[in-house]
Amino acid sequence: MRPKRPRPRAHWSAAGALAFCALAAMVSSATTLPAPITAVDSVAVTVSDLDRAVDFYSKVLTFEKVSEREVSGEAYEHLFGVFGLRVRSARMRLGDEYLELQQFLDGGGTARQTASEAGCAA
Repeated sequence: MRPKRPRPRAHWSAAGALAFCALAAMVSSATTLPAPITAVDSVAVTVSDLDRAVDFYSKVLTFEKVSEREVSGEAYEHLFGVFGLRVRSARMRLGDEYLELQQFLDGGGTARQTASEAGCAA
């Protein structure tokens, strides 16, 4: 059995440089994370009856209705994964905060209580 010879200084220098590069790469990747989220435009809430929900949020919770619309079409069908889907929504404001109330309707106009009842994947 051969006795272990001490490694040359160049070997340790190369190993140290390699370890330093690996550490620098880890630190570099940790510091290049995406920018933090700085704001949220609105939060969406599914409701079973948009008219009743708008009435409640405006009269009881003092939200102001900013807009109301109904959307449908291929883009929304792909977004929610439901053929023939229609969505009624109302944008509500309280101070600087916004809330989107959404009522899901099937192709025949029947209201669905939740997005999953309309066939949306959870």
